[in-house]
Amino acid sequence: MQALGFVQAGLHHPAEQALQKVIALYEAQQEPQAAAFARMTLARVYADQAKYAAARDVLQQVVEDAEARQDTETLVRALYEVGAVAERMHDTTTAREIYTRVLQTADNAGDRATAALRLGALADAAGQRDEAIAFYRTAFEIFQTIEHDIGIARAAYELARLLAEDNMTEARQFYEQAHTLAEIWGDETLLQALRDLPFHS
Repeated sequence: MQALGFVQAGLHHPAEQALQKVIALYEAQQEPQAAAFARMTLARVYADQAKYAAARDVLQQVVEDAEARQDTETLVRALYEVGAVAERMHDTTTAREIYTRVLQTADNAGDRATAALRLGALADAAGQRDEAIAFYRTAFEIFQTIEHDIGIARAAYELARLLAEDNMTEARQFYEQAHTLAEIWGDETLLQALRDLPFHS
């Protein structure tokens, strides 16, 4: 809790010291998963200071330890953090490689769907529309299988936005699904984004 307070206050150096102590404590108590999550928090502190190389090094250790322990849950979380750092470094090649690995290997369907969303966003930003649509479709389908309404709505919005360029019929269908779910969950951010699309409820 002390470390969190320092992070929120922006006192990054004390936060680093506190987290290092927490990591050492968990390691002494032989709690590798707890130590891994503390390291991921430390990596976020580094990333917030634009110390991306330090963040990446910490996360690489988490990835290697998780692989050695065959701890899939921790591995996937660490890979997401690596992908996020890569995006902040504008290293889209690494980010894509990481998210592709999650999409192909994660046991949890929600993790795979979220990876597909990130891959869609990266492809979209690169102007690779068809590839982005394919990833968003994958995310949409996976979210549907686990009945994750917010995920369905997010993927449907992206599909409606991209398909509106040349397939208004299908785009409208995705728009209506996204709009319905956004209203149910009171997602004002998504509702505002939907208002910017060329449709009417």
